[in-house]
Amino acid sequence: MELSYHQVSVVRCFDRPFDDITREEKLWYLRTRLEADHRGHQFWMCAWRTYDPPIDEPLPRIPSYQFQDICNKSVPLYILRGHWRLAGILNNYIYRRWFKPYRSEIEYGRFITKVIALRDTDTPSPAILQSIMSLNRAVCAEINERRTEYDREIAAGTAGNNTVVDHQHYVLQPLFQALLLVLNPADWNGEDSSSIGRISVILVRTGVEDGLSEPITFEPIDDKIDGYIGGNAVKTTVETAIGFVMDLEARETRAFGLQPDPVASWDPDASFYEWREIMPYDQLIGPSSRFVDDERYPEWSGAGYRMDTEESVEIEQRELRHYAYSQGQDTSLILTYRGTSTNRDSDAQTYIGVHLLRGGRQGILPVPSGDAVSPPGSQLTAACAVTTSIPLARVHTGLCLWVSLNDFRHPRWRGDGSFHGCVLPRDNVLGCTCPYRRRYFVP
Repeated sequence: MELSYHQVSVVRCFDRPFDDITREEKLWYLRTRLEADHRGHQFWMCAWRTYDPPIDEPLPRIPSYQFQDICNKSVPLYILRGHWRLAGILNNYIYRRWFKPYRSEIEYGRFITKVIALRDTDTPSPAILQSIMSLNRAVCAEINERRTEYDREIAAGTAGNNTVVDHQHYVLQPLFQALLLVLNPADWNGEDSSSIGRISVILVRTGVEDGLSEPITFEPIDDKIDGYIGGNAVKTTVETAIGFVMDLEARETRAFGLQPDPVASWDPDASFYEWREIMPYDQLIGPSSRFVDDERYPEWSGAGYRMDTEESVEIEQRELRHYAYSQGQDTSLILTYRGTSTNRDSDAQTYIGVHLLRGGRQGILPVPSGDAVSPPGSQLTAACAVTTSIPLARVHTGLCLWVSLNDFRHPRWRGDGSFHGCVLPRDNVLGCTCPYRRRYFVP
């Protein structure tokens, strides 16, 4: 019988016939796949699909995917302008502090922090901290309102794609309403995940302590506080703050258990849509924190391990390169590219040029740069030294290759903002020393 797509994936993982793979190995496979998905999702939501509500305006409706991502998080981590610069590094540090291979409860997106970006705020003044506390109250109120709306839609039979039908498994944690963290990316000076725990962060008590086993006090970290901001906020390090939150997590779990309960909320189809193909004629009893036998697998391995040691490391190294690059004042780069002249006229030439773009308040702006000349009807592979009039650290939006005929040496801008000329395909870019090379605006 022909194997399904997911069965083939299992066979490739173990390099053995499907029928020879044991139930224990299949459970290990499912758990490690879930670990990789969970890790990737946390990075995606903190770096690329970050929740960024306005701080001093009415709160827009929270979409269903953000409802799910806010719930089951212990505390919000508000990051001021520039969160994307260190999102991967910070996520690596926090994840490694919190996560226990094979054992952490990760169903329904459970995690310690929910990153919320404040894109137009760059100074954590006392007034800003008050605004952030107000914003946090509004977010929590909106989550409760969305839950009520989901109940109405389900009861009326009008639930659609934007309705979280299993919202009872997504719980707004009491700790999320009581404590928040505020981090300023300006305090980051290029530390990697092994040392980013030393940078400053602000812990803020909101005064909302409904549902907690006891009030929150900063006495356990009194000797690690670097400063006080009013009566309810302290400055400390990321390392101390994350440890403090983990201790509070443990305290609340001892008092009330995890919410939602991992056993009562278990639904194999919610976490493993492929499990029936991988384990036909079987039952999948969870949660997944019980899947793997420590004696059989004493060392962490699998897809989650690779995500931690390969992809997450690559993301971190890229952010570190971008940071190092941003500190310089270089105004040149070397671009290697290949272009084909379509100009058959014997006395004509094709200019295969480089045009840098940068983002600003006025939109996408051209940056003066260099070009190269292709002989008529030829193919050109060239290393073009491009010099700009501003530091390349500010040319962060993209890079575009263009081709023009000899009637003009630079691309003309049309009314719709497009180039008058031919844009070279992505494959023509052979190499570039600029660390933003992944942001080419080429098709």
